[in-house]
Amino acid sequence: MSATISLQRCNDCARPQYPMRELCGHCLSPNISMTNVDAHGTLLSWTRLHASMEPYFHDQLPCLVGEVRLVGDVMIMAHLDLAPGNPPPQSGMSVRLSLRPALDDQPAYFATPEQGA
Repeated sequence: MSATISLQRCNDCARPQYPMRELCGHCLSPNISMTNVDAHGTLLSWTRLHASMEPYFHDQLPCLVGEVRLVGDVMIMAHLDLAPGNPPPQSGMSVRLSLRPALDDQPAYFATPEQGA
């Protein structure tokens, strides 16, 4: 079974969108529902964070974050989850998104490199 995540989709123009909004970002329709989309995407860019104003992240610094493009050109910022000793991420690599608890147990997106990618 393929991994999926839930995103909003406009019922009028059929475009997925993130982050969640009251209106479609493309056609401004209020006719929006949630749908599952493929969680596999492409890492477009990434950076290493060395400082954070949030105490939660202090023990995790430095950490990697990146922008992931999903099918439908939805862009999502995600924490990059790389095993220790792995080479640094590269733009264009295939990743899989998942939701995990983060700051104050609120869910955040994490991107993990695809097996064999």
